[in-house]
Amino acid sequence: MFSLAFEHAGGFDSGMLSGDVAVWDLWQWKATRTHPQGSALDRSHHFSLDQPSGRARSGVPIWLARPEDAGESVERKQPAPESFGGKSVRPYLPGTPTGSQTDVWAVGSWQDGWWTLERARRLRAQAMTRPLIWAEAT
Repeated sequence: MFSLAFEHAGGFDSGMLSGDVAVWDLWQWKATRTHPQGSALDRSHHFSLDQPSGRARSGVPIWLARPEDAGESVERKQPAPESFGGKSVRPYLPGTPTGSQTDVWAVGSWQDGWWTLERARRLRAQAMTRPLIWAEAT
């Protein structure tokens, strides 16, 4: 997995549990989950002192919510099997991203024991809730 996080609001602290209230934009590329589709997960991390609505993890002294951008994700959670289907079952299946989930592309190649990863994102995202360029240069 390779992740890139960008400060969106509040402070950016790599400690994650610093107690700082913040929102980060996060792109995650995973060799087995997102690589085959040439995409990356597009989500955000919301750090809050108050419990947010929806699913969140409690930490002391902070709450963490990790919502994905609008649209279908590049990875689909597979339901648990109802009967024995072999020694292993992939927990995630390849998905086809839609909506603003298509804003981040990621293409990787494996050679001589190393990954090379290229990422790209539209300068103007579909939903425009978090544009890559926040202010025009003067």
